[in-house]
Amino acid sequence: FNLKSRVNNSQFSFNPKLWLFEKVSGDAHEYSFTLKGQDLYGMAITEGMEIPIETLASAALTNFKSVAPAAEIIHKEYRVVNGNKVMYMETLAPVSGVEFVYKGYYFSNESGSTQYLVYTSKALAEKYKNETSEFLNGFSVQ
Repeated sequence: FNLKSRVNNSQFSFNPKLWLFEKVSGDAHEYSFTLKGQDLYGMAITEGMEIPIETLASAALTNFKSVAPAAEIIHKEYRVVNGNKVMYMETLAPVSGVEFVYKGYYFSNESGSTQYLVYTSKALAEKYKNETSEFLNGFSVQ
């Protein structure tokens, strides 16, 4: 299933038999996702302005720290996904005694910026490794 952003030219492909999604209004993200019956969640944060990828990743960390002051980047690298250069970043964000791991792609071009993320508890991150990769690799640009 291909879900197109209404904010920029990002597109998200995923298996609707595995993932539930909903359009979110009045929030920072455009879509939210849930792996059916599981504890793996996702979101697509889309903006209409182009932001350098390093700046976008830095702003994401700042946002994490506003909710989880001890948040830290545990891995960061550039990748090419479906022909698009993205930054892949893993962030550890402890909230109320639970360590959450966010994994995501950060992308920007003249049509806008996108943060395409999945998250779960640190204890479950390895369990959902395959689902996480498959989900994130559904990112593309129209």
